[in-house]
Amino acid sequence: RPIQRLTTGLGELAAGRFDTRLEATSRDEVGLAIEAFNGTAGQLQRNRDRLVYLTQVASWQLLARKMAHELKNSLTPIRLTVEEIAARQSSAGPDFFERAAAIVVDEVTSLERRVRAFSEFAAEPEARPARLDIVALVRERVDFLRAAHPGVTYRIEASADLPAAWADCDQVKGILTNLLENAAQAAGDDGEALVMIGRDGSNAVIEVHDSGPGVSAEARNRLFEPSISFKKHGMGLGLAISRKNALLAGGDLALVEGRLRGAGFRLVIPSAGRGTEQT
Repeated sequence: RPIQRLTTGLGELAAGRFDTRLEATSRDEVGLAIEAFNGTAGQLQRNRDRLVYLTQVASWQLLARKMAHELKNSLTPIRLTVEEIAARQSSAGPDFFERAAAIVVDEVTSLERRVRAFSEFAAEPEARPARLDIVALVRERVDFLRAAHPGVTYRIEASADLPAAWADCDQVKGILTNLLENAAQAAGDDGEALVMIGRDGSNAVIEVHDSGPGVSAEARNRLFEPSISFKKHGMGLGLAISRKNALLAGGDLALVEGRLRGAGFRLVIPSAGRGTEQT
């Protein structure tokens, strides 16, 4: 009984079980109502997932602000002390002081880099959405990074009749830079990075694939979670920042099956028509 199934399904939605779906067995008014129900359930599920993720991000933003403040307080005295040691070079031996200064200055530079990453994650700059030519933007980012990774082969595949995107240009550049830089580092010398540009309904879609080792099963579960790690190559905030900005723009960033045996990421951005309707 379709009406009874629809009523039961509505009860499931009311209970928060947004993964509920009903099978439409006809194309009459009841069948159309069931299709509308399934569409609404899917939208509710996506909105809930977004809300959960953005709530988690908000708590990390607070932590990031606090840590950035504490780290900044330590940078000035460390740098002043090191400069004084290097300037005096007394009886303890100039070579020793030079080596010590070089080591500490290097650590200070590392701390400053991490402070900038934390500050970027904690910041909420006002977004300025505009029409974007996605293909031109991707080409510009690839040209920008190609010089830094001469051993990596970049390929761009773009569909015809792509829609203009509607997003903040600087935020999209930041996302693309992070994805392309990660792809180049994963691929290594003689590796390959593939950028595929297309559309999915009213959305513009950019996929970045690499020929690297891929993402482990353990890492997949926490890939977009902000992480604190004083490792040499960063603090694990790049993908978290990128997904946050994608979600706030009305899109998303997700891990997908790699086309080059390595990792693959799918960035969805609203088209100009859809984006302007939402503003």
